[in-house]
Amino acid sequence: MFDAIAPSPERSRGAPPSPNFLCEDEKGNIYILSKKRRENGRVDTTITSDRSRRAAQHAAGVASLEDVRVYSGIPSSSLSSNGEEEEEEVRTLEVSSGGQFAILVSARENNNTKKTSRVYVVRLQQDDQVNAEGGNKSYYDILPKYFESAPSATVLSAKFCPGTEESIAMLTSDGYFRIVNFTRSCSAPEQIWKMDPSNEHSSSTPIRPQVVDFTFGPPSGWGRFTVFFLCATEEKKVAAVKCMCPIVASGSRTSSRVLDELAKDSQMQKGGGESLRWLERTFDMTSKASVRVARKLSANASGGEAVALQDFLTTSSASSMHSHASRGNLKIAVRSLSGDGRGDDGFLIATLQTDRLIVSAITTALMPLWTSRESRTIEGILHASSTSGDRHASPTPILCDVDVIKLENSAQDGGSTTIYDSCQKVEWDTFIKQRLFATLKGSVHSVDLRWLPILEAAH
Repeated sequence: MFDAIAPSPERSRGAPPSPNFLCEDEKGNIYILSKKRRENGRVDTTITSDRSRRAAQHAAGVASLEDVRVYSGIPSSSLSSNGEEEEEEVRTLEVSSGGQFAILVSARENNNTKKTSRVYVVRLQQDDQVNAEGGNKSYYDILPKYFESAPSATVLSAKFCPGTEESIAMLTSDGYFRIVNFTRSCSAPEQIWKMDPSNEHSSSTPIRPQVVDFTFGPPSGWGRFTVFFLCATEEKKVAAVKCMCPIVASGSRTSSRVLDELAKDSQMQKGGGESLRWLERTFDMTSKASVRVARKLSANASGGEAVALQDFLTTSSASSMHSHASRGNLKIAVRSLSGDGRGDDGFLIATLQTDRLIVSAITTALMPLWTSRESRTIEGILHASSTSGDRHASPTPILCDVDVIKLENSAQDGGSTTIYDSCQKVEWDTFIKQRLFATLKGSVHSVDLRWLPILEAAH
């Protein structure tokens, strides 16, 4: 569900309170992040977990609510390297699919009012098979030296990688997209890209973020190895949405049947040799097990092939309707176009802007794509270059804007809007395929796309 809930505007007088956060894992457990300030000024941050089935029983008077669990020990204050006390302001909660870990993104402030971002992964369930010396920590501090050396960098989005609960993907405002296996190393990313949607090949930090959000593709076909990115600006005839495929975290578990189908399709397609080689390097394709685990690979360990940042062409007139607001791109959500969830039939993409919701469609399957550009790395970091202008790129898929929904918000103009900064979310309904939700400035919108069955039938 939603991981962003804001207080009402009436509470914004004076110092804005920190919003609470709520989300749900695939098992039906609800998680709530809350903060309470003690009399001595210190802040306690906790995560409360409750199984929704138990909550329903309690509401019906069937049983007492016995399995409510409160996770404390979340870092709320600490001492910096120079001895100054720093306080954490946790702003974001993201729980893994199995409910074993949670991502917390916070802002750390010291007595000199200097703020830096921090990312923690909190262990919500103890693993009896792993002892403390083997890494069974209560929480993991992600890339602490990086955030200390780049105080202006903020976390735009952080999510758990598909197929594993031990790796997270993180996009920061300085243009870097990282995959971190925190059980192996919290100090260095396993994979890292400098997002370069404009093909500038510059190592400098952009004045404003060029890529503002990302999401993983649906778990079907090559969609399970695809990451979609939302750019801040939209070029002429080129959509603000881009993608990279294939990307996978080490330790990610994938059905052998699915991998065999992808290998078979790659053998039948023209130029599918690169995709087949990637599958063989990443997975043990000879294994007879029902599930195969991805090997550890660096971003440019694909035998010399660098994964390209794929463009989408846009020819819809709806694009011109909202081109002036392209700098207001906020969040992105993706699902399969077909009702049975097959990613090879295309995708539906919802993008949230400052005042509207754009629903777009890609009616063709996405395939892995590698760039042929010679200049791919700067200072040892792989640059994810756009396929725009790449003569060797395959035909560019077309992204058609299908619907534009104007969102009316209850937030009042004037005064502080800090409490609404993190209240931005767009998400497809898990059970009703034609419904999506959007959270913006304290308002939650439910949108029914009644035209979707017609589009599916036509496709």
